[in-house]
Amino acid sequence: MKVRYQETTKVVKGQSEWNQINWRKTRKIVKNLRQRIFMAQKLGQWKRLRRLQKLLNKCRSNLLLSIRQITQVNTVKQTAGIDKEVINTP
Repeated sequence: MKVRYQETTKVVKGQSEWNQINWRKTRKIVKNLRQRIFMAQKLGQWKRLRRLQKLLNKCRSNLLLSIRQITQVNTVKQTAGIDKEVINTP
């Protein structure tokens, strides 16, 4: 039985896209994929594991969460390149 994966992060046309994203649903999609990857690895299903990893890399929800993590959540932490300053450590 094959399960098709569908993205559900559609936004309303003409409105601010970033503010219209359903972040709860986006996090749920990524969390579900991560759990499926974990279970495939635990059960030794290597083909399924690789397929799910590729799916996670191509997933729009994962991309959106990554961008949000860098731009909004880590703003205080001075992520290199985002705040236009490079921190040189010895």
